[in-house]
Amino acid sequence: MDDENLASAGRPPTSDPEPGDRAPVDRVPHRLERAPGERYGAGASSADRPGRVAAGPGRAAAVGAIAATVVAGAILVGVLGSFDLGPGMLVLAAFIGWAVALAVIWAMPIRRADRRWLRPTMGALLAGGSVVGGLLLLWAWALVEGGVLGPVAYADARFGLLAPMLVLAAAAVAAVRAR
Repeated sequence: MDDENLASAGRPPTSDPEPGDRAPVDRVPHRLERAPGERYGAGASSADRPGRVAAGPGRAAAVGAIAATVVAGAILVGVLGSFDLGPGMLVLAAFIGWAVALAVIWAMPIRRADRRWLRPTMGALLAGGSVVGGLLLLWAWALVEGGVLGPVAYADARFGLLAPMLVLAAAAVAAVRAR
């Protein structure tokens, strides 16, 4: 605004504004298109809600990547466990945890600070479940070959303390990597 407009607005004219002076506001207060709480109403779609990802081909591909990683990990444990690698299976379990965590990070974008626990929890559960699935595949193969033990007794007789250590290693690596 120039000095003539300031004088007509009832303000004294000044040559230059002083540092820290506020510019005069001559506009109507801004109105929102809708109330802030409307986006949380029953009519809002999941894409309008913060922290939600709309279902679609991208979401399906992300969930498919997690499922494929978990199944591939179980197959790896099932196949390589039959070669009696012993403690080398811990490296395999850590790799499965790392791969599952990467799939979870890619598939689960976290947009809210209060949900930071979700990815490490999901990664640990899925990686541990993948190793358990592989141990169940080994047990099922033992049954096909004439075994008579149950799954827990088989894992104890075949691996001893290594079986729970495999599950814990995969879960721990996935939880740390998915943070």
